[in-house]
Amino acid sequence: NPELITINGSSAGGITALQGLYEIDKRGKLTEKLPAGFNYAGVIAFSGAIITREDLAWKHPVAPVMLFHGDADPIVPYNEVVAEKYRLHGSNAIARSLNAVDQPFWFLSFSNEGHNITGMPRSLYRDEILKFLNQMVILKRPWIINTEVRTIGNNIDSPQTKLRSLLDSDI
Repeated sequence: NPELITINGSSAGGITALQGLYEIDKRGKLTEKLPAGFNYAGVIAFSGAIITREDLAWKHPVAPVMLFHGDADPIVPYNEVVAEKYRLHGSNAIARSLNAVDQPFWFLSFSNEGHNITGMPRSLYRDEILKFLNQMVILKRPWIINTEVRTIGNNIDSPQTKLRSLLDSDI
């Protein structure tokens, strides 16, 4: 069903998925070959971002967006980074911009987590993803949801941290 095309990606794939949505909103040269009025039904991004030369601003109604991002991500910024003439808007900046224009999104923000969360949601947050797809994409519920996922105490001993330590060691 072309009315239900939903895209997703993690890291560079998340950037690609979100950039596609933003380009559709801007209706620029990159979208000239798309059918008139085309839009995705939904976008899911794991540690994604949008690249612009200006402030992030939405002109038209956009598809519901689901964002997963760790606030300590050293690879894809959680907030916004300006380098030369480009801006890289991370998930927190995207959520703020969508909230400002009442566009539907679900942002799951992970405290003290880095880029390691790019794969985690597909297994640990499958129910939330299915709820997003059913409620916000198929049933078109115009929700704005912000979810903070915070490990109580120090998550130094988390499986992700242990795995990172093993991979970074000189064994």
